[in-house]
Amino acid sequence: MILEVWSASLTEAIKLLGGGNGSPDQVGEYSWEDSEYESGTKSEVDIDFQRVAVMVDGAERGLVAAHLTSTLNHASERLRAFISLTSLVCEILQESTSPMRCALEIQESLLPQLRDDEQGAGGACCCPMPRVLAVLQTAKQGESVPLNPGVTATVESKVVLGASFELKRSLKRDECLPIAPPILQANSKLLPMDGQHLHNLAHLRLTNDPPHHTEATHIHEQIASLTTAIEQAQLHLQQLERQRQEWQVLVSPLRRMPLEVLGRIFGACILGTSIQSIPRVVVNLCLVCQTWREAALLRHNLWSRIKIRVFPDGHPRRLEYEVIRRWLIRSGSVPKTIIAHGVHEYSAQECPMGGCYLANPTLVNLLRAGPLTYLDHLSLLIQEVSCLRQLIRAVGAASAGLPRAWGSLTSLKLSFFGLYENKPQDDPDNVFHHLPQVTSFEFALPRWDENWMDDLELQIPDAFLGRLQNLHLKCDWGGNHIPNILRRCENLEVLTLNLRGSTSQQQANVQPISYPLPKLHTLRLRQFHPNRGHLLDLLEMPILGQLDISFEPARIDHGLGLTWKKTVPLSFILSFNKHPDLRLLRLHAAIIPDIPVAFSYFAFPKLKHLVLDEVDFSTAWFASSFPHIETLELLRLSPHYELADIFRNAVCLLGFGYHTIGSSAHANGHRSFLKKLRATWENPAVLPEDLEAAKGGPWLERLREERGVEVSLGRSDGVNTVGNKLEDSDD
Repeated sequence: MILEVWSASLTEAIKLLGGGNGSPDQVGEYSWEDSEYESGTKSEVDIDFQRVAVMVDGAERGLVAAHLTSTLNHASERLRAFISLTSLVCEILQESTSPMRCALEIQESLLPQLRDDEQGAGGACCCPMPRVLAVLQTAKQGESVPLNPGVTATVESKVVLGASFELKRSLKRDECLPIAPPILQANSKLLPMDGQHLHNLAHLRLTNDPPHHTEATHIHEQIASLTTAIEQAQLHLQQLERQRQEWQVLVSPLRRMPLEVLGRIFGACILGTSIQSIPRVVVNLCLVCQTWREAALLRHNLWSRIKIRVFPDGHPRRLEYEVIRRWLIRSGSVPKTIIAHGVHEYSAQECPMGGCYLANPTLVNLLRAGPLTYLDHLSLLIQEVSCLRQLIRAVGAASAGLPRAWGSLTSLKLSFFGLYENKPQDDPDNVFHHLPQVTSFEFALPRWDENWMDDLELQIPDAFLGRLQNLHLKCDWGGNHIPNILRRCENLEVLTLNLRGSTSQQQANVQPISYPLPKLHTLRLRQFHPNRGHLLDLLEMPILGQLDISFEPARIDHGLGLTWKKTVPLSFILSFNKHPDLRLLRLHAAIIPDIPVAFSYFAFPKLKHLVLDEVDFSTAWFASSFPHIETLELLRLSPHYELADIFRNAVCLLGFGYHTIGSSAHANGHRSFLKKLRATWENPAVLPEDLEAAKGGPWLERLREERGVEVSLGRSDGVNTVGNKLEDSDD
């Protein structure tokens, strides 16, 4: 049976003890009129008892109630002692906001003995219940206290944990009976507060009077002691959390992850990494642990790309062939990429290597045979054509039988930054006659200089251009240079033109002749100026399906505080009507005025994918445009754009891509084409988690639920939706 003291009213205590409504016949004869207290004392007792209640669990709660009632009615001194003890218990919890509790566990077989002892003493038991509590309160932990003849109590534990207080006692005749294991831990400390201090501070809990100086000092000491205990407990908690984390690491799922899966994760980590940084990232992964190193070695594409800078022999930073060989051999049979460039402090006549640093023996050995069973792509940054000629001669490309690595090339990039002067097409020394038979070619020419380029010709043989399927041409040369190259690329499928922002001033002598590209399905224009639109008129592209145009100028124009977006005229947009099979259109870094006619259903009948990247446009023409659009991407929008404004209102957005058709196969004769809507903002003023609510609205859920559209809103990441980052200029 448990006897507990709680903060409650005396009336509720009587109800709990009696099990009824608190009437005298249920709890024993009790009345304030029978009390021996005077009026003043009665008031004091009443106030104290507003904070005292006795709750008893067990079959004999009525007996205990009668016992306490008899004690209260016939022993005034014992009553005062009981009240004082209650105050002591309350003060122990002076810093606590939880219910005050003092628990006493008594063996049920002792209750009759206690009752008989008290009745035998004529109601003045030598150790009534309040006295029992008082004796146990002042006892020390582990001390055996005699209560009645043959009855002893042992203080099992006396605990102060945080701001809660609990006493547990065991009583048994002639021996000590533990009732529970001690709660107090080895590193716990009791508060240095004795009963006298608690008794002296009891009046502060019953009034709003401020404490005296000595009382305040003692209270602050207790607060400081509790604060120290809390800090120690928090420090101990942090230590336990660290230990728990150390144990959790030992059973981490990452330890059981297959090496192949871990290698795939490593491969995903380097997708957005520049090629010059890949070796450092891969080495760092290998240095984590032996398992990670084994996983990296199994992922061959981690070792398939390398960028090297060529130095002459004897230079402190010269290439070490063995280091590069060990790196590339780990890629196995995966296609390999080498990007090489030399130092450019010398002209061709002053070069210590006799014409070009690219003739370095290490690079020559890599291209001749070396560890490369399959060299897929080679990129060379070259000063002059003579440098390339020196490299070709060094690897023996001019002789019969091409070396294994050099001959396996399928993709080649040549970037010239100095004087470009090639031999005629029919000259055996023309370098293009000795290049591998690649199908993908990227050709970057030096910037146009009318002082020394008026009479220059690119001089690329027809056989070399006729094999190309993918051509990336970076050139701002005027005249017919670009058209003369394109008209001989009859097998071209993908074309990327970087015109470096040149205008039509250099095209005065262009002959208006059409050049058919019957197999071209993808056209990408970079640093394009709308005034060069006539160049597109010269290209016949009957099966063009993807058109990607960026009007962003060269990197040198950035950061000058100028308006770098180009205004796209209506005529330029309408010129796309010549390509009825156009399915993907991307426009980047442009200003499009209010042109509802340009983007209408009749202009692009088969357009499925529209990307507007860093485009400023009117918000009035989206409502009725593109009824067959399946994917709409609005990327790097200005912060002031709202989706509801772009589509006029939410109703227009819900109806976007919702086209009326004549077939009855669909409900109500309508069909929803839109499957994906993606929008990103440059530096939005709201947090990512609030972006959808701020820029979208509740109708986004309708778009998802009613029409099954995949909606994605977020911050801009600068990635081209076609799958590549915007090309960086070499200028």
